[in-house]
Amino acid sequence: MRNPGLNYHPMRTGKYKWKSEHPAPLTRVMAAGKLVFLWFAIAGWLLLSGCAERERKNPFDPGADQESPVRLSLKPTETAVVLEWEVEPISHVVGFRIYRSVDDNRHFQLYQEVGSDHRVFLDSNVEPYRWYYYRVTALGPATESLPSNTEKTYLGKGKIYLISHYGFWVRQLSYDLLHTLNQFDTRFPPVEWAPYLKENIVWLAYGPYRYIGRIHLSLAKEEDYFDDVLKIPIDVEVDPRNGNLFVLDDGTNELIQINNLTVTHRVELPPNVYIRMTLQPEARRMGILGESLFLWMSLDSRAILFTHSLPETLSFQDQAITRDTIYLLATALQSQSTRLITLSPTTGETTDRWLNGIFHKIAVDNDQQVFYLAQITDIRRPDTQQRLVKLSFNGDRLLELDNFNFIADIQINPYDNSVVVVDRLKDRLFLIRTDGKIISESIKLYDPIRVHIE
Repeated sequence: MRNPGLNYHPMRTGKYKWKSEHPAPLTRVMAAGKLVFLWFAIAGWLLLSGCAERERKNPFDPGADQESPVRLSLKPTETAVVLEWEVEPISHVVGFRIYRSVDDNRHFQLYQEVGSDHRVFLDSNVEPYRWYYYRVTALGPATESLPSNTEKTYLGKGKIYLISHYGFWVRQLSYDLLHTLNQFDTRFPPVEWAPYLKENIVWLAYGPYRYIGRIHLSLAKEEDYFDDVLKIPIDVEVDPRNGNLFVLDDGTNELIQINNLTVTHRVELPPNVYIRMTLQPEARRMGILGESLFLWMSLDSRAILFTHSLPETLSFQDQAITRDTIYLLATALQSQSTRLITLSPTTGETTDRWLNGIFHKIAVDNDQQVFYLAQITDIRRPDTQQRLVKLSFNGDRLLELDNFNFIADIQINPYDNSVVVVDRLKDRLFLIRTDGKIISESIKLYDPIRVHIE
């Protein structure tokens, strides 16, 4: 006799329906057996496929779908390249092969073979101002893996440091701007800095956070300095001869001198909205730039030696100070022109040159007798349309490079006169040769604002 079972099936009436089509007990047992067999079959397939997948990805199996187990990184110095690599946990590694290509990435040759315990290699057989490309493979008993990622570097002289505002860090970069050699994190976003590399220290100004910081590069440690005197420190400078720190404070409208973390002098400045300051340590002088007023001060007496003011139609943008000359940029928005002012640091006498266009950054190369200027090409979009202009001391335009968004800084390498441009909105740095060729472009570096080369 068939054993009918209850099948829950709600009808429109809401009642249950009896159904006699359910399988007999023996049929149900057979069905259960099929399920158990199917479960074991699936488990076995998964186990075997997992083993097959592991075998398939064996980097030493010529028939496998290989991936390189090696991940390469570089740390270039001025005279050598340090290769470092990580290796996935695989067996049967008997060594590594290093491949190198010079000047391009199309002619890799076996350069060196090292043992299985090596993870670092120093390449000192290099020359400056050439590109070097590297790859590393892992060696098995009878074959080698696919090559690692390709890394490149371009060697040159000079220590390059960079700060980021909203990135909260200070970094040391390689000459080609492609490799981070060291990174030092900050607690707040810095607004300005004063690298004091003689003592392996970088001073930082934190603006509205009301304090300054000091990073010890050798210890990778930041010390905070708070004082009731500080209100809005917007710039810092260090006298390299004695280590005195000068703080430009926008909240108190003062120049504050600090020695051994103690405020030693406070100088009240004439009323103005101040922008930045620049030291001229050889002459024991300092230039302080405001929106409409320039101050030339003595570092020793902290007395104002002379001033230079602007009419209401002009506003200062930037300053550059060499051993024997002061250069100031002042813009006239209505006429879309810029006044390049040259001052004598001894007499205060001035000579002017008018430039067509709005310029807001200046760097001076005394060796080449040229200026590098950041120009706004569309006044309606000043933060997205800018160019780099190279101008001779005679006023001739020697070079124009477009496609910059916002040039936050321009620095000249004292060893080879190359130029590093910081594009804050592109989150990039550009290394540019004297003939205008872009040698290298950094990876994305979040919100860079200042660069220092020493």
